[in-house]
Amino acid sequence: MRRNRIKGAIYGFAIGDAMGATTEFMEKNEVHQKYDKVTDIIGGGWLSLEAGEVTDDTQMTLCVAEACFENNFEEACCKNFLEWYQTDPKDVGAACKSVIAAMNVEKVVDPLEWRKTSLGLQANRGSSYGNGSLMRCLVPCLLGDREKAINQGKLTHFNELCSELITDYYHGIQRALEGQKIGGKFSHKPPTGHVSNTFNNVGYWFQNSNTFREAIENAVNDGGDADTIAAILGGLAGAYCGFEEIPPEWVKQLSPSVREQLDWVVERIVKESNNVGS
Repeated sequence: MRRNRIKGAIYGFAIGDAMGATTEFMEKNEVHQKYDKVTDIIGGGWLSLEAGEVTDDTQMTLCVAEACFENNFEEACCKNFLEWYQTDPKDVGAACKSVIAAMNVEKVVDPLEWRKTSLGLQANRGSSYGNGSLMRCLVPCLLGDREKAINQGKLTHFNELCSELITDYYHGIQRALEGQKIGGKFSHKPPTGHVSNTFNNVGYWFQNSNTFREAIENAVNDGGDADTIAAILGGLAGAYCGFEEIPPEWVKQLSPSVREQLDWVVERIVKESNNVGS
């Protein structure tokens, strides 16, 4: 059962990302006018993605996932972020890009320097309350490592609000893995990339949807920062519902290369979880 929930969370995240990318930055009425309703992974959107392709949400989550199984976790995150950035990805969030681009000049992998740079950039432009750190914390949460979940976030979003909401998401994942819904009260708001708004809408759709399909379709067709909201929601809903409840056609619509990477992460998490429990 736990393996089913872990696989559901990992695949649910990527599916939410791939589906939500189609409607990202669109108003809800624009989504309805153009698509009526998005019910499959069809690509397109402002990034002109191929169907089954994922965005920075899943890509950076995979960077963190790989680091979880290396020595010097935070340094490995820095190295993985730099290597990913050097592939010229189609999209990088503003706060993430500011820090990674600055570190890329001298190829810095010292976590303390990343945090210092994050603080400095936030001081210059106002605190960074985007959802970029929350979006990539799923794997440490599934591994039951709250400290790693928080610390990977501080590399680009060094503020208490982001850390607090990562902690809340961590506890939500733990509950979902036990078949329980997330606690707290949430209300629907126009979806944005602000971390509080994102977490609120994730909680709202999670509490007010009866199936994995319903949850993802609700978030995707709401527009706004749809890929990130649907991805974070997909992690929760997938952990709660399990992989077997994810529509099989959605799994097949992900590109083979993405599925291969996701399967690797699932196997590593399951193996690590078994080692901890033995």
